[in-house]
Amino acid sequence: MARVRKSRELTEFEKDLTTKISGLTKPTGNPSNPETYSERSVKLFVANVYKTLKGLYSTQTLTLGMLNNDQEVREYLVSKYKNPNTRSNMLNAIIMVYRPDFMPEFSQKVLDRYMLARDELIHTIRTAGMTNDNQKKVLDKDKGITSEDIFKLMKELRGESLSVGKQITDRNKYMLYLILYIHSQYPLRNDLAGMRVIRQSTFDKLDNDAKLKDDFMVLQGTKRIFFVRSNYKTKSKYGTLVNEITDTPLKKAIHIWLESGLKIYEDPQKLDYTYLLSTSNGSPISKNNLSQFLTKHTKAYLGLPISTTLLTKIFDKTPKSLETATEKQLQEMKRQADIRGHSLMMKKTIYANPNNA
Repeated sequence: MARVRKSRELTEFEKDLTTKISGLTKPTGNPSNPETYSERSVKLFVANVYKTLKGLYSTQTLTLGMLNNDQEVREYLVSKYKNPNTRSNMLNAIIMVYRPDFMPEFSQKVLDRYMLARDELIHTIRTAGMTNDNQKKVLDKDKGITSEDIFKLMKELRGESLSVGKQITDRNKYMLYLILYIHSQYPLRNDLAGMRVIRQSTFDKLDNDAKLKDDFMVLQGTKRIFFVRSNYKTKSKYGTLVNEITDTPLKKAIHIWLESGLKIYEDPQKLDYTYLLSTSNGSPISKNNLSQFLTKHTKAYLGLPISTTLLTKIFDKTPKSLETATEKQLQEMKRQADIRGHSLMMKKTIYANPNNA
């Protein structure tokens, strides 16, 4: 006769967490008919949080406050779980319980770091299937996608989305045009997602925490525009990055988007803290949404999905040999590396276009 495995009795920590999560409603549900999480989901959330903290602090009394050691927690998950799907599930559970009403030690900065790690994992998972084979196809010397192909698409998109009077007639096409235009000159990651538009005078009044919380497109009058980024992948090493947009046609394209696509100039108050990229109803576009939008539409137009990483490689100017590179080539290589926030060697080994001369 087979032995029946006796289930372990829940600890007080698990019981308390189960009670708290059971009382939550799903954030995406109907407000008039709120939906709670299923018993199975609650058990999974509790189990994942418990396993994480127990693995780190096995000899201590567990508390949610331990999640404030987010770097230690994130490093533990990476070392313990090789499957990115598993780590994503664990981080989802942590994000679920890391709430100010669950713990007095709550920190928005810590939550933001957990969410950033989770979003990066989701992006990795979603693009894993296209990374190697698709990258080879996109960067194929004879049949791949070139910068000339992107510029040709940009011209097509602009013509199909903008009226003679400089009014946007197709919002999605113009947004794709603007994303491609910006990335043709600035090798960003998915930093445009969640970026806020703000006037210089308002930005100067923000305290340091507010300046570090978001990435910004800062408008200095109507002639100068800056990217101010503090939430990119390598921020711990390179700090806040400030890059001025110097290309006049690009600045004009941005102002058309602000005036017609976002219509922020109808109300001066809308100018501050407006999301640069948003859906038609004003909801901000997340990094994952940006990835999906970009890959979906580039595949429709060009036959292959192109990510922001591939755009960086397509528009890369790194010479094949650094030994024979000119000063001008090295300066452009450094400019691109500084914008993205990594070393020259990282630029050469990871983000270079293999077809460059």
